[in-house]
Amino acid sequence: MKRFLLLTTALTAISPIWALTVDVRTAGTLPELIGENKYDITELTLTGELNGTDIRFLREMAGSDVSGAETEGQLSSLNMAQAVIVPGGDSYFTSATYGDMFTEQSYISPYMFFGCTALTDFTMPEDVEILGMAAFTGCPLSEFGFSPVLRVIGPNVFEGSMLTEVILPESVTEIWNLAFRGSSQLRRVTIGAEVYGIDLPFYDCPALESITVSADNPYFRDIDGVLVNSEYTIIQYPNAKASDYIIPDEIEAIGTNAFTGCNNLESITFGSDLLTVGERAFERCASLRDITFNENILEILPYAFQWCEALKAAIFPDSLYEIREGAFTASGIETLRLGEGLYSIGNNAFADCGNLTTVVFPSVPLHEMGEGVFARCHSMIINDFGGLTYIPPYTFTDCAALTDIKIPDTITEIGEGAFSNCTGIETIDFGNGVTSIGAYALSNCTGLREFNVPDQVTYLGDGVASNCIGLERIKIGNGVPSLGSWMFCYCASLTDVELGDGLTSTGEGTFSGCDALQHVKLGANITDIGDFCFGYCYQLSEFDFPEGIERIGTYTFSSTPLSSITLPSTLGNLGSGAFAYCQNLTEVRCEATEPPVCEWGVFNMIPEDATLIVPEGSLEAYREAEEWKNFFNIETGVKMSISDGSIKIGKGFADVPEGISCTVYTTDGRKVTHSDNGGRIYLPTGLYVIRTATAASCIAIK
Repeated sequence: MKRFLLLTTALTAISPIWALTVDVRTAGTLPELIGENKYDITELTLTGELNGTDIRFLREMAGSDVSGAETEGQLSSLNMAQAVIVPGGDSYFTSATYGDMFTEQSYISPYMFFGCTALTDFTMPEDVEILGMAAFTGCPLSEFGFSPVLRVIGPNVFEGSMLTEVILPESVTEIWNLAFRGSSQLRRVTIGAEVYGIDLPFYDCPALESITVSADNPYFRDIDGVLVNSEYTIIQYPNAKASDYIIPDEIEAIGTNAFTGCNNLESITFGSDLLTVGERAFERCASLRDITFNENILEILPYAFQWCEALKAAIFPDSLYEIREGAFTASGIETLRLGEGLYSIGNNAFADCGNLTTVVFPSVPLHEMGEGVFARCHSMIINDFGGLTYIPPYTFTDCAALTDIKIPDTITEIGEGAFSNCTGIETIDFGNGVTSIGAYALSNCTGLREFNVPDQVTYLGDGVASNCIGLERIKIGNGVPSLGSWMFCYCASLTDVELGDGLTSTGEGTFSGCDALQHVKLGANITDIGDFCFGYCYQLSEFDFPEGIERIGTYTFSSTPLSSITLPSTLGNLGSGAFAYCQNLTEVRCEATEPPVCEWGVFNMIPEDATLIVPEGSLEAYREAEEWKNFFNIETGVKMSISDGSIKIGKGFADVPEGISCTVYTTDGRKVTHSDNGGRIYLPTGLYVIRTATAASCIAIK
């Protein structure tokens, strides 16, 4: 049997105690009145005045101290109907965000009973008009007595409660966002005639079956238990309502989060007047399989169907004008048809739809398409790009099922990262319309074998096909004026590169780390080979430097196996370490009469016995020039000028201009070899006479 005591001044030590009634005549004295028995009391009725000191003590009795730490308190039932909350006393709670909390007159202020895990039954003081933010968050309340003058229920007040039914007093005018969030047992709610402000109070209430609104409320009503506002917008669909729902024809919009987390919902049919699906309206509707759109729908707002994993198809009518960002992110759709009236698609609208295989684009161009619209749709296969004129950044990134891509002639630009990480792509045809290919557009496409850029392309971005470890051949058309940084770096299988005549420069690290690269054909107009461009290309043993090159950058050929190089007469500058660590480099021929300016360590760590061959008359200049003077062997080379062009002499060979017929003889007149079309002629060490149709000269081969 319970014992009830009325305490007015002091409480003597009685143990155990289960239920008490206490009159607190002086605010702040409740700790003295109850004393050390505070953890034994399970039911408490209070009268009198209570300040912050008293509320702090009540919190401890109900399972949580001033900082939110758990106590041994067992207070489960607290009746404060005849009590009055007054200012003064200690802080009752300290929030990491808002600091110390203090009581205010007739106000259950924010966090007042936050985290009181023993509290299951509470009755408010009768004069309190406002329930503050998170006042009972984390309290497993199953019974709650509302004040008859209550006007405002703040955010998160009853979050996590065990309430099953809520009948709000007629005095209530506002219910703030997430007020009953996560109240897992809440089934029925009744809203009075005076409520004019509702901001998603019943979010994540999985057992909610119906919401009833007073017929006298001018701002809200219920249609068969569904909360609707005066503007014909659905505000809240009860989570546990019917699995199939036909939206009434009079409804014009679905509000923010209106169906969020409705796991029972399996199909939805839009009424004829519906124009807008609100932000996150159907988010996390895990069982939603079917959507029947009407013929008037205009817009789907952000994340409206995010994480609808059971959804199989999205067939949009031609009336649909806009799909906003993330609208179907991580949904289960397999088939997608975009209507002819579609104007724009937002960022990541269909991203992470791992089951998506078929997309039908509209035949008319989209005016706007955001980034990453189909990102990480691993199963997606593109058969038709419809009326697209531009593929935005990251549109198809991580679509592993893409294999052979044919870009239609209507598309003029491919955005940054558009096909990045599409590991299944083996071939890509850029068509006749593309003029710009953005940075990293095909990076990490490990299955790509060839990269052929047509002549109409005028722009390639940084890293455009970097880390494509299966890429074997690259051909850049004549329209590209420069190559970006790290454009083809770490393409481990790349063996052959052909660059167009429109190219004047390469970027930093363009081919760096291409372990298998052996053959590079530079265009006729290149003047600048960028920093690190061919660094660590461990198979690049030969390289022809065309006339016209003015600069070779920092560490451009570092650690390559070049054995002999001929630098053109136009060269004016060599960057630091340009040929550093080329341990096979034994002959350097430089045709510039004035030694090119060298930064530090151009030939660092090449063989000490390497020979430098320079033009006649330039020997002393090279012997005095920085970096060049470090060669122990500097010799004057031969450059034979003839009326048909120039024959260049290297170590063990002579290069005759293409198209020139020539015959090589020994100095005693014996024929050694003949060439009808010029090219490189390999010869043993010795003196020779080369005769063309217009000239004959003696050459020395070392």
